[in-house]
Amino acid sequence: MGFKDFHVHFVGVSGIGLSAVAYLSLKMGLRVSGCSDEENEQTEMLKKSGMRYSFRHHPSHVEGSSLVVRSAAVPDDNKEIKAAMDLKIPVLYYSEYLGILMAQKIGIGVAGTHGKTTTTGMLSEILSEAELYPTIVCGGVLNRFGSNAVYGHGDFFITEACEYKRNFLDLPRYYSIVTNIEAEHLDYYKDLDDILSAFRAYIQSSKLKTIVNGDDRNISRIVSSENIKNVVKVGYSDTCDYRICDVLVDNGHYSFRLASENCKTERIRLSVPGKFNVENAALAAACSFEIGVAEEPIVSGLTNYRGTKRRLEVLLENENII
Repeated sequence: MGFKDFHVHFVGVSGIGLSAVAYLSLKMGLRVSGCSDEENEQTEMLKKSGMRYSFRHHPSHVEGSSLVVRSAAVPDDNKEIKAAMDLKIPVLYYSEYLGILMAQKIGIGVAGTHGKTTTTGMLSEILSEAELYPTIVCGGVLNRFGSNAVYGHGDFFITEACEYKRNFLDLPRYYSIVTNIEAEHLDYYKDLDDILSAFRAYIQSSKLKTIVNGDDRNISRIVSSENIKNVVKVGYSDTCDYRICDVLVDNGHYSFRLASENCKTERIRLSVPGKFNVENAALAAACSFEIGVAEEPIVSGLTNYRGTKRRLEVLLENENII
């Protein structure tokens, strides 16, 4: 079977994650079809990009498929999943398929309870400014690209890495980021210790380096172990490898400098609001330095980052609006 004859069918393709990998598959030249129980911006984008889309699920949709990829939100008794199994068509979860795509490049995974989408977007902005042309899978529609997915011809593959059901362990990574860790997804994890065990495995499975929030208490519980190697700490503490310093706020927007053992950056001015975004930006900057990006595109990328749709998105500015 030729590459372009390989047919991938996506079940639940309206979701933010599955729509992203469906789009990448289209750009790779695969035959792509998909269905869901709702139509939204993602399905419209995919249809315009050439995907054969079906509204509502039906067993006939999987006929002739080489592979079926399912969203984790799709139940096991879904008509199309059952039909694929009856026809002995391989069925993969989103994270498994994402891992296959990611393995072709230098993978960078962004994990954590909060800040994944923003940090993914910031890192994507930096590598794009540096003309490294990354492939991107993000949990939100990035304003720079007008999409949650970008197919780049460069060497890097940046993706948001979700810890739910330990899905991020399906993603082969050379570099990893952990923004913070809190108790979440307790419908799956037994308790915080169970969550920490998943993040420990995530950090240990990074092939080169893991960049972490050095001020986060739960992350510190993991990286303090002698078994954890090649960790780069970022934060306000003196023990961090990259230290956030000289923080200022002007008209609601923060700026800061990032200091390491050898140098201190020029002032980095953020266009997105919130002090928490200083930490997200510092993690993205530190990761960029670690992979060899120069200071100029790091500073300009973070300044130019305009966020994602529907997350503190500026819809209108007017002198009569507070």
